[in-house]
Formats: sequence, structure tokens, C-alpha cells
Amino acid sequence: MFEFERPYSIQDKTPRQSQVFGRHIYLLEQAGQYYWLKLQLPHGHTQFQQGFACEVECYGQWQNLQPSFLLPYQYAAKLNLPELPQTAQGLLLPHVPEAFSVLSQFTNIDVIKRIRMALEQLDALHMLGYVHGDIKAAHFRYAAQQMFLIDFEQTRPIHGTGSILNATPRYMAPELFHAQPKTIQTDLYALGVVLYEWLTQTRLSSKSYLDWAVFHCQSAEFNLPEPWSVLQPCLDGLLARDFKHRFVSSKQATRCLETIKLY
Repeated sequence: MFEFERPYSIQDKTPRQSQVFGRHIYLLEQAGQYYWLKLQLPHGHTQFQQGFACEVECYGQWQNLQPSFLLPYQYAAKLNLPELPQTAQGLLLPHVPEAFSVLSQFTNIDVIKRIRMALEQLDALHMLGYVHGDIKAAHFRYAAQQMFLIDFEQTRPIHGTGSILNATPRYMAPELFHAQPKTIQTDLYALGVVLYEWLTQTRLSSKSYLDWAVFHCQSAEFNLPEPWSVLQPCLDGLLARDFKHRFVSSKQATRCLETIKLY
């Protein structure tokens, strides 16, 4: 793992808007290995502080369980480095490539395997009793034949008391626009959007929150082109507009996937 006592290089990758809320992101390099350092300043925005605390708590609760979706991590309650604006909490993870990269790099069989692994790791999280709450393409990582999940700032117990809705409209299930809580099925819907964008090599876009609401609640059509149209039943089960018709678990989606033959 990373050793702050040894030489390293550091690059500030913080989005400008995040700095206002006391959040900083750095890319570190040490001995040819890359790491991401997420910092939360003590006087930052309450929502950012709560999200950071939630993520740290998740890592702490899961470290003894060692779930396969979890990357190794390092946490520092008080990190004081010369490159940093002030003493802050720090969470450090190894850099791992995104799981859903350029589709042309994959064989048909590889595509199926990649989707299955995403479903399996999401199911592993759900089986621990948690909803991820912020599923998006960037939060699936892949290395050494293994899929990982990252960013647990919005992760909550499945049967929790709920929290302020904080989600990316692009990935929001229709019921979230009606102030319903996040569930396993809203995670599955978000994964469906991830897979649709990957398999079509497109990026959904909209001009406003209201436009996103109209899209997801009324007008969205997720049709796959050839040769991926054979995956349509699986995608339909993930992206059903009415959650009553949506898959209820990742296992159900996996069973659907197993019936599909891609040659």
C-alpha cells in the first residue's frame, strides 16, 4: 500500500465546484503505482461531510468481512501533508481502470462476463444489506479479472430510515422522481442505464432535472442495436419503468442473462 513517508508525486484533480464544499481529489504516484486520495476538510459543506463519513463507516464495517467488491483502502482521520490546504480526513484507494470501457475491445463472450460480474458484485453488496445509492459507470472498476465497486457516500442500509435524495438524474429510476426511497430496484435501474450506454456507446443527455424526470417517467425507450438485441430481455428487466415489473434482485437479472447465447 501507499507510504506517505516515501517519495511520491501528486496531481490535484479536484473539480472546481467540489473545492467550495471542502472536497479535494488527488492522483498520487509512488514507485510506478497510482492511487486516488479523497480529502474532506473539517469545515466543508454538511452534505459532503456526511457522505464522506458514510463511506468511511462502510469501509470500517466491511473490512473484516472482506467482500470481493471492495478495493483495499487506507483511511487517515488527520492527514497533514505539505501539498494539502489544511489537515483533513483522507481516504486512499489504488487506481483501477473503469470496468465499462470501449466496447470494441471486448468479444461477445467478454461482454456477457463483464455484465455478469457487475451483477454478482452488486448482489454481494445487497446481500450485506445495503443499497449503493449512486450506481454509475465510473463506480464499477475492473482489474486482475475482478470487478470492484467504489464510492459509497450514498450507500445506506436497505431497511434504513431514508435520507435526503442525492442522486444523478441520468441514472434515476422513475420512482425516485416521486420522492420514493432508494432500493435494490433503483440500483438495478441505474445499472441498466450504465449497460445501455455501454452497449450503444452513447451518453444520455438532458437539459434540466425536469427533462430528466419526463424522460425516465414517460418517454424513455431503451432499444439495443445488433448484435446486442439478444440482451434486450435482460435490459428490459432492469429498466422497467414500473418497479413492479422490474427485476427484484441481481440474481434474477443473472438468471435472465444465463439464458442468452451470444456467438
